[in-house]
Amino acid sequence: YDAQNHYQGYVQSAYKASLIKTQTLQLNSQIWKPLVILPHSQEVWIDVDDALLKEIAGVWLDASTMTIAPIDKEILQQISSLEKIQEMNAFLWKLALWTSKGRYPKIMDVDSPIYLRQWPDFTRYIVTPHALRITGFLVARSPEAMTDIAIMLNIELRFVYVFVSAAYALGLAGQAKRQVDTLIKATLPDIPPVKKGLFNRIISKMRGE
Repeated sequence: YDAQNHYQGYVQSAYKASLIKTQTLQLNSQIWKPLVILPHSQEVWIDVDDALLKEIAGVWLDASTMTIAPIDKEILQQISSLEKIQEMNAFLWKLALWTSKGRYPKIMDVDSPIYLRQWPDFTRYIVTPHALRITGFLVARSPEAMTDIAIMLNIELRFVYVFVSAAYALGLAGQAKRQVDTLIKATLPDIPPVKKGLFNRIISKMRGE
């Protein structure tokens, strides 16, 4: 999936602009409620619940319907409602999970190794199925392709996709392109060809963007 065509992509752009300018900004939509980015505390404010957020996450949005602007005075008066304030990364993490819906980001090559910079803060983030196992696997080993992670952990590929989508959105995961990554990968034991070929035939119908 392409995050830039969904609410996730616009939120990430608004985050970047707000943090660079160190200015409180408001992401507006013609069909959605405003999101306020508070860069100094690294929090966001939005007057919606998770059920509604999950619905908008899967909707394709036209760029002409979205704007980023300084905070509106009327909205500023409502921000005192603390229960509507969320930690910035925790908000983006769950938004990426719900945008993914078991798919991987289009910008990533599904057959190339990925790495994980560090453990996600699971005390704040939604823990998806097998997220702890995937994290431990990637932290302890060299970079691996998403398909290979699913094989080695014996889990459904969609669980790897959704975890990688959220980790990538936060900058915790990325594509391994360094020469040293290739050298380390080459020293790892190979999966038996028969087992790998069988699994790849099974998942060939599951791949998609």
